[in-house]
Amino acid sequence: MKSRAIFFCLMLATTFSGCNQTADKGSITTHFTYADFKEERQLSNPQVLTMDSLLYPASFYLLRDTLIVVNNQPECEFLMEIYSLNELNKPLLRIAPKGNGPNDLVSCGCLIHNNESDEFYVESPSTNTYYRTDIGVILQNKKFVSTDKFQYTSLSHVQSDICVVDDSSYVAYNIWYVDDPEFSNGVEAPLQRYAKNKLPKDEGFMEYFVASVNGARIFYNHRRHEIWAMDLHKDRISIYNDSLQLQKEMIGPDNLQPQYTQVKSNAPFAFISFTGEQSYRGYIDYCLTREHVYLIYSGDTRYSPEALQPVDVFKLKYDGTLECIYHLDKHLLTISVDSKEEYLYGTARNALDGYSVFVRYKL
Repeated sequence: MKSRAIFFCLMLATTFSGCNQTADKGSITTHFTYADFKEERQLSNPQVLTMDSLLYPASFYLLRDTLIVVNNQPECEFLMEIYSLNELNKPLLRIAPKGNGPNDLVSCGCLIHNNESDEFYVESPSTNTYYRTDIGVILQNKKFVSTDKFQYTSLSHVQSDICVVDDSSYVAYNIWYVDDPEFSNGVEAPLQRYAKNKLPKDEGFMEYFVASVNGARIFYNHRRHEIWAMDLHKDRISIYNDSLQLQKEMIGPDNLQPQYTQVKSNAPFAFISFTGEQSYRGYIDYCLTREHVYLIYSGDTRYSPEALQPVDVFKLKYDGTLECIYHLDKHLLTISVDSKEEYLYGTARNALDGYSVFVRYKL
């Protein structure tokens, strides 16, 4: 666990300092551009949904008609607040007290990406613990209740998802992998599958620390038995089968090709950074509906946490068909879409350490 905590601190430090077929026949790789989307729309001037009781919200998630707010600031007594979308003046519940007790959490992140399910996941990065819970169970018990929990490997990338595949296993992005032969650390594949009830041996530090230039958002598509991985720093979507064999790769619309360089440090490993003044941002977050996948995409090659740029939202079918691209006027960190796919909700910020605002766009 010690190495995981070190990685988490390092990541915070580094953070703040269909398609046009152009590949050979039979290839699993396709390339697309903005023009390949069936529809293109501009979304601007969203409605700002305010909650007077909130002081320093971190992120917002819509689950059916329930709003879940995550608070991770030192001043917060409770890490999660729950509101009815129809009544935002007063929270229904304040849950997950911050502390070190048996029912407390030191910090938390919510993994709420599916608008058709009452279940969602809560992650405690400080303890490598993953909780499955249910909004109905929480509202009934009036407190945070987990229906399942397990400890995940310290080898998982701190900004990537823990992707639960079934009752016994999950998939995680290896923190030591990077798609570059010079700095690969000998790790051949980004995704690895782990058993819930068995923590793999922590191999210690490798030669190159690459966590600031790699990673992906990951989810499991139960209907097609596929695992999607959307790169954090490239415009690449990789789709795998249950055995983690790559089935399809979609690259576009900007064809981002980061180059890497070694940075000198006093650490027991070498830091790997982007070459020159470049700093790439690819996919940020996602939301799943019955028919579609919604992805927040940046495409920023000179990312600045002090001045976050507006993002796009891609709407895809589960077979990879490009349906619509929405050009937003704000930077979103999280995304939610209602069950009728009439509204897009999100956590908007102007700067990474700025104040979070809950916004709603009409689709």
